[in-house]
Amino acid sequence: MDRRKKIIIAIIIVIIIGIITIIAGALFINSGGDLSSGESHILVCAIDESEKRPGMGACDMAFIVYMKDGEIQNYTAIYPHGMTHPNASEPLEAQAQGAGSKLLLHD
Repeated sequence: MDRRKKIIIAIIIVIIIGIITIIAGALFINSGGDLSSGESHILVCAIDESEKRPGMGACDMAFIVYMKDGEIQNYTAIYPHGMTHPNASEPLEAQAQGAGSKLLLHD
């Protein structure tokens, strides 16, 4: 085969791959949810990025937001009793630094 035929075959293969990709994208890839219609439950995590720890930081609070047709209907705090554990206490070293007596969510 000469060079011209190889180039034509390569172009045809690229076109076929492009067409298959477009068809597969239209059929199988979800375009995402629409929050303006229907019911949605969304997890919202409040992250403190200023804390000196590996990763993004501690999750200081978390909520489940219930939306219906694009409007917030209700939200629920994930952690019981606000940000404190119902019966666990803070570590002794945290209490020595002035923390309260109840264990907080981000501890």
